[in-house]
Amino acid sequence: MNKEALEAYVRKRYPRIFKNKPVIITEEENFITIKYNKDASPIILSKDVQTII
Repeated sequence: MNKEALEAYVRKRYPRIFKNKPVIITEEENFITIKYNKDASPIILSKDVQTII
């Protein structure tokens, strides 16, 4: 998983959420969760998003 490319994708697609905040990327078995805070609700993306990037 290319975390740098995924972070750039998320910052471009979700600018209001991740503009000046850190990006926490967690890879699960079938999906990827992305959040800006450990207690925040995650954005859940399919692992297929890596082919789009």
